[in-house]
Amino acid sequence: MEQIVQKQRVAVYCCFSADSEEPSISCEAQKKRYTQKISENPDWEMAGFYADQGIIGAGQQRTEFDQMLTDCKQGGIDIIIVRSVSRFARNTVDCLEAVRMLKACGVGVIFEKEGISTLEKSGEAVLSMCCEFARKESETITRNLIYPVWRRL
Repeated sequence: MEQIVQKQRVAVYCCFSADSEEPSISCEAQKKRYTQKISENPDWEMAGFYADQGIIGAGQQRTEFDQMLTDCKQGGIDIIIVRSVSRFARNTVDCLEAVRMLKACGVGVIFEKEGISTLEKSGEAVLSMCCEFARKESETITRNLIYPVWRRL
């Protein structure tokens, strides 16, 4: 008797800035790339593409991210692919809270740029370090943008 193997439902999350993104990492480029990647894996099927525009920051509305989490809680997604840790959450605490909630729902997250998968045992520990590096990088970028303006005042 042949056993039917259920494909894993894979969603993609993209958070982008329309003004400053390079064409190679734009929302459309990511959609095309990840759609192809998912279709090439015989064990995967596309579960959705979620995209929020804007810089992740305090008070930023992420309606697509919230919808994706809801879909995960309802059992419609098994894996989420994200380009980078810095595009997934505002800070380390938010990132780890989301990852833990997703893990409780049986959903793994793959952070492509960093090569991290929460499906692996070491995933969360490595992720927390990468989140901290991403936060520091964001602070440095902000400081580099604000300092010249402050200096002119």
